[in-house]
Amino acid sequence: MDYFNSAEAHELVQITGCSEIKAVHIIKSRPFHAFDDLKLNKINQKIIDGCLEILVIKENLSQLLKKCEKISFNLTQRIRPLLDNVELNSSLETENLILQQPHYLNSE
Repeated sequence: MDYFNSAEAHELVQITGCSEIKAVHIIKSRPFHAFDDLKLNKINQKIIDGCLEILVIKENLSQLLKKCEKISFNLTQRIRPLLDNVELNSSLETENLILQQPHYLNSE
């Protein structure tokens, strides 16, 4: 119900079967407390199903982003000690580090 109660017109028209006119009708008919309220306000099942589809997609994307953030965090935690080690030893082992682009890669 939150989506129908809070979505703006440009978000509602993304629902399959929801025109700008229907989006304005949905906004004017708020608030909705249950799915029966939608049907009482002549919001058809196709729009309700389309909304559910959008919500499933948003939830899937949210879960995917959380997984990506976790992977990024774990990768950062694993790389950080390597980078810290390079910084600590850089004054002692600079001959083993590549500090500039190799000459054969320069276009000059």
